Amino acid sequence: TPADGTEYLCEGPFKIEVSDLMASTLKVTFKPEDASGTYYCNVVTTAFLETFDVDGDIQETIANFIDKQVLSDKEIVLKDVLQKGEFVREVTGLTPEQEFVAFACGMDEDGNFLTDISAISGKTAELKESDMTFEVEIEQVTATSAMLFISPSEDEPYVWMELPEDLYEGKTDKEIEDFLMRYYKTFFPSRSQTGELAYSFKDNLEPDTGYMVIVFGYDGGITTPLTTVEFRTESAGDPSKVTFGFE
Repeated sequence: TPADGTEYLCEGPFKIEVSDLMASTLKVTFKPEDASGTYYCNVVTTAFLETFDVDGDIQETIANFIDKQVLSDKEIVLKDVLQKGEFVREVTGLTPEQEFVAFACGMDEDGNFLTDISAISGKTAELKESDMTFEVEIEQVTATSAMLFISPSEDEPYVWMELPEDLYEGKTDKEIEDFLMRYYKTFFPSRSQTGELAYSFKDNLEPDTGYMVIVFGYDGGITTPLTTVEFRTESAGDPSKVTFGFE
């Protein structure tokens, strides 16, 4: 069993290593014995791979997956998805304790298999609470704009969202959390990051409207309490009262 906690399903001419294993993300490094040959590699969930099962044979199952998902897809240009030499794949969008399979096999641009398949199986980490906290500041507020600054205490993934007052008024933090998980989870990837953030709501806000910025640790699940900051945009000016000066 490799030191990263994964298990070889079938050994072949590739060394496959998993690193930075978290609850929703990981990195996989593929190292071919023949650095000059082209190969195809991928990382898929075990549950999805099992839909291509061929009599419980992992080699045949993976070959069937490649045939159905790659070779039979006329929109895929095979040479664009083949690798050569060492390759690192960053995988996101997984869930805590989700089983996955990483595999590789030699392949030419015509889709011919050139080697046996190497494959390992593993599982993402369990969801753990984090001690990360956030400093959140809202500055330069106008009728339609504001600047958002977020400083996390740890270099861990987090998500930030903003909601208008009609979506959060009267809700507890737990109700807001449940609301986000139910209706906004699909937007989390685009609002997920690590490190400090400076973001401009330039002309994206409504005048005289209350907003709440919500920040929380996220690794396939919420890992910290919600940090919330409310602000209100300025009222829109009355165009009839605008005057112009000329020199």
